[in-house]
Amino acid sequence: MKKLTIIIINYNTKELLKKCLDVLDVKNIPEDYNIIVLDNNSPDGSADMVKKIPGRFEVVRLEENRGFPYAANIGIKKSPSEFYLILNSDTEVKQIQLAGMLRFMSENLEIGAMTPFQFNNRNEPQLAWGCFPTFTSEIGRKILQDALDNGKKWAQRKLRKLQEPFFVNWVAGSTMLLRNAALQKAGLFDENFFIFFEDIDLCTRIRGSGWKIAVCPGIRAIHHRGESAKTDSINASLHYRRSQLYFWKKHHNRLSFLMMRTCLLSKLRIKKYLIPIKILMSKSRQAKLQRAREGLLKSINLIKTYK
Repeated sequence: MKKLTIIIINYNTKELLKKCLDVLDVKNIPEDYNIIVLDNNSPDGSADMVKKIPGRFEVVRLEENRGFPYAANIGIKKSPSEFYLILNSDTEVKQIQLAGMLRFMSENLEIGAMTPFQFNNRNEPQLAWGCFPTFTSEIGRKILQDALDNGKKWAQRKLRKLQEPFFVNWVAGSTMLLRNAALQKAGLFDENFFIFFEDIDLCTRIRGSGWKIAVCPGIRAIHHRGESAKTDSINASLHYRRSQLYFWKKHHNRLSFLMMRTCLLSKLRIKKYLIPIKILMSKSRQAKLQRAREGLLKSINLIKTYK
């Protein structure tokens, strides 16, 4: 059994995947590490490109894109290890940071999953953890996430103040270190998710099995957030809503699920009626706004028909 298997999930981010492997220094990977690149049938030639990179790692090109959890589970099953690091292809993690993460887990045996502190390439902190999704926690997270996305200094200061490791309900799957013993109790990723919420679901089950989830600010990683989703923003939005609905149905009672669905429909319908006004006020953004309206209509139809 290996000490660590690094599982990199890629879809259509060829250049970022190359950078991810370069930063990992795959030519000099320790003997007790395994690296598996799972390519979700990317049309940009990612799998062919990465096979030309020298280093000790395995490339698996899947015949179809069946989602993040499906690919991650294949990687976990292929390589029995004490720990598994799930990485997005748009992340950058150095070996010294890997060693710090493993040391942290070895010193804290009650932790089943953890993440380093994520920053973007402008050294701005990212919100890569959260509370269990409820109506109130989702509103609070939305406010903080929007502030971070818009570069608000107060939001960045709030995150930068966090210096010591702390416990949370879940950590993001973009840089998630998992303990095999925790997976043995909680199970693997739920493949009913395609992308989004699969990390929250897994962490919820890990916590339910008696383990803790942690964030370690002393260890840093870079994450170019959302690059895969940018290649098809409408489908990414639909996957988000479908996963959100499935998560709510799985982890909340029926009344809570119906209330959440009603709130989502109301929110998206208001947005739909505001878009024509925005189009009139900004002719230069008409194409982008029309595409946003198309995505909203598809999301509304999905939510209306989801049972």
